[in-house]
Amino acid sequence: PPEERERVFDRFYRVAGSDAAGSGLGLAIIKAIAERHGATLTLDSSARLGGLKAVVTFRTASASALQTR
Repeated sequence: PPEERERVFDRFYRVAGSDAAGSGLGLAIIKAIAERHGATLTLDSSARLGGLKAVVTFRTASASALQTR
């Protein structure tokens, strides 16, 4: 549910009534890894498939950063 979206990033959080298997760690791990790489993780609903859509967005490298490599 949209009102619980921010809670899904909490370790071990599981939406009440969910019958999906898991421990509630997946999105917490993905968010931590994304943030370490300067990326963002956003959640939305998937109109095509139904359910939750998670999107990881990385920043593009600047031209000067690419030239120094």
